[in-house]
Amino acid sequence: MKIASVELLNVRIPFQEPFRISSGEVTHTSSLIVCLQTAEGYIGYGEAAPMDGTFYSKESPDYTWQCLSQFLPTLIGREFYEASDVSLKQLDSFFARAAVETALWDLLAKEKSVPLYKLLGGSKRKIECGLAVGIYDSIDELLAVIGKYIDWGYKRLKIKIKPGWDEEPVRQVRKAFGDIPLFVDANAAYSIEDAEVFQRLEAYNLQMYEQPFAADALQEHAQLAKTVQTPICLDEGVRTIQDAKTVIELESAKIVNIKLQRVGGFGPALEIYQLCHDAGLDLWCGSMPELGVGQAAGLHHAALEGFNHPTDLGPSLRFFKDDLIKPFIEMDGDGTVTIPDKVGIGFEVHQEKIDRYLVRREKW
Repeated sequence: MKIASVELLNVRIPFQEPFRISSGEVTHTSSLIVCLQTAEGYIGYGEAAPMDGTFYSKESPDYTWQCLSQFLPTLIGREFYEASDVSLKQLDSFFARAAVETALWDLLAKEKSVPLYKLLGGSKRKIECGLAVGIYDSIDELLAVIGKYIDWGYKRLKIKIKPGWDEEPVRQVRKAFGDIPLFVDANAAYSIEDAEVFQRLEAYNLQMYEQPFAADALQEHAQLAKTVQTPICLDEGVRTIQDAKTVIELESAKIVNIKLQRVGGFGPALEIYQLCHDAGLDLWCGSMPELGVGQAAGLHHAALEGFNHPTDLGPSLRFFKDDLIKPFIEMDGDGTVTIPDKVGIGFEVHQEKIDRYLVRREKW
């Protein structure tokens, strides 16, 4: 296929409520949508979803936009047969790479007339969803938010923690919601000096401790793993295939969360997936969170064998007040999302919604 035109869109949609993690909060998504059109008329969509500011990553929306606006014109006139035919190494943004790669894989699946999950090697269509909630000003507010969503049928609950907001929220969630599958996500807020926090949390029968320490603290995670029974899960700590190899070598974690946005798209994600799966690590798919284009891509990835924990992906209106896709992603009564058996990512992009939430656009 030959790329005939490229469009880059920046849309801004408010969260249902501020999304707060240990290092900051955001109130809107500033997602960047990549649209690639071929000479044959196929259109592929990809999303980059860096958060405003730099509290999660140096890759802010403005930085990612700059990377994409410089790279995307180079695709015009290029022919490719597989998504891997286009080298993205010159893109100094993992979020930008994820957007371009997703659009290419979407195009390839449409050209081959198959759903994306089949092209990736997946088979299951029903993907289990997990509820993820941020940090709140009070425990009463936290419990109210969980109560609002828990009856939707989610397969597990994840709460964010940080120093000073850890054991007591967990204790109160257990008291209020019983033995629901539960784990905590620290977003790298602690250090090895805080190991006793996680040793105390052993009393609450948690499924995992997600990213307790800094991304590069793989040795420290291995130390913690030797002192607790609850599995360590790494998120920010596995950004490259080399990170995954080090995690396996050091036994830093038993579980890895693969985010397409964090690792730079399907190419790296599939390499990390295969290495971890072959090594016997458990896997699941996280979210930044993204709008429907990015969420749909993640759902297709979660269809691969070995993704055996519920995803952070889910209904379009869980995090945002609106979405760009039609139909919206909806969760079934059994706590799962059924991937559409349509070609590509399986969802259409709603032009009227783009026009409504558009901040800026470029077209080549």
